[in-house]
Amino acid sequence: MADSFNKEEVILFEKVLEKFDSDNTVVQQAGKFTQPGSEMQRRGDTVWRPTPQISTVVTGLDITGNIGSITGMSVPASLSTIANVPFDLDALTLRDPLQMERKAESASQALSAYLNRAIADNVSNTGSLFVKKVGALTGYDDVALCETIMIENDIADTGKTFVFNARDYNAVASNLASRTLQPRSEKAYSDSSIGPVAGFNTYRTSYQKTLDVGGAGTTIAGAGQRHVPTSTSVAATGEEQNVDNRFMDINVTAGANLNVNDAFTIAGVNSVSHINKNDTGQLKTFRVTAINANVATITPPIIVAGATDAETDYANCSASPANLAAITVLNTVARPTNVFFDNRSIEVFGGNLAFPDDGLTVMRQSTDSGIEIIFAKQANVITGVITYRLTMFFGVTNLNPEMNGVLLANQT
Repeated sequence: MADSFNKEEVILFEKVLEKFDSDNTVVQQAGKFTQPGSEMQRRGDTVWRPTPQISTVVTGLDITGNIGSITGMSVPASLSTIANVPFDLDALTLRDPLQMERKAESASQALSAYLNRAIADNVSNTGSLFVKKVGALTGYDDVALCETIMIENDIADTGKTFVFNARDYNAVASNLASRTLQPRSEKAYSDSSIGPVAGFNTYRTSYQKTLDVGGAGTTIAGAGQRHVPTSTSVAATGEEQNVDNRFMDINVTAGANLNVNDAFTIAGVNSVSHINKNDTGQLKTFRVTAINANVATITPPIIVAGATDAETDYANCSASPANLAAITVLNTVARPTNVFFDNRSIEVFGGNLAFPDDGLTVMRQSTDSGIEIIFAKQANVITGVITYRLTMFFGVTNLNPEMNGVLLANQT
């Protein structure tokens, strides 16, 4: 209970909450979702979240035989991460109230950075819109390529976020600073700030992960591999369960030549826009999420317009790959990623924990970011030490990897 904490401890917690929200620049762009703790416990800390539906237009007065069924998609969202900042303060240290203040500063910084990094890592690993840049970034044109791939795929012009690694951000800022436009060029020169670019809100971070050098590439083993979307499946024992349509398995001739997180294209497989169903003329980009011998799990799945309404509605590829179609890996040089996403495609799932009251003093507060922070303490009268713990429980879900992706610079 809050009244079990002294004034300095309450102030510490308030400062943690205040700085946590102000530092969560990336998290604030994403969607937020919470569920009661009792319900999550019964569901194994996983719920199925709906994704936007896609419909197909039928022309003409008489639409007999053209009335399609609805295939509603959903994806699993899990509470998967418990992040903590634990620390001890003894009776000697506690004489200086500045110790509390310094710890509040560092704790909130650590927690917010961890949460922001979780979003960036998720998109770095699974975002399927992959833009490869040969050489260094030079400015607007590089970011505009990311906007272009989103527009080509009919991703609505709503809120979009771009998260740069520090070196690539400053390269773009340098380009802007050299221009004669005011006042943005002056801001870029004085503060390395570039502001909105090509429809994206932009942010500079220190935590972007490095995407390693990819595999040598391989070929498709067997023609006609494709995914047929479906809302649910029925087990042999009769139970109906939801289907995660973000992934599919493909057979390849040499799985050892692919690495998890690799980005790649398949010869002859172009991207098809989600709504207008235009063949963009550009090879579809995919990501490897798992490898098991010569079976690669990839995102997104290869969906081609076919016999079912779901295939027509959710088609994203111009054709299924031919046998021995070349798989070309795009990440050829290890470099820090830059990630971009439609804000609707990433969701932060905030959870809560039932800390026992017996022997502990606990207070909790939900932040503007949708994350509950728990502050707990326990004193040891023998040692004169108080142990503190700041805790958050959350998960990050990529609802649709076709609505986010990676810009990777300095490739060959």
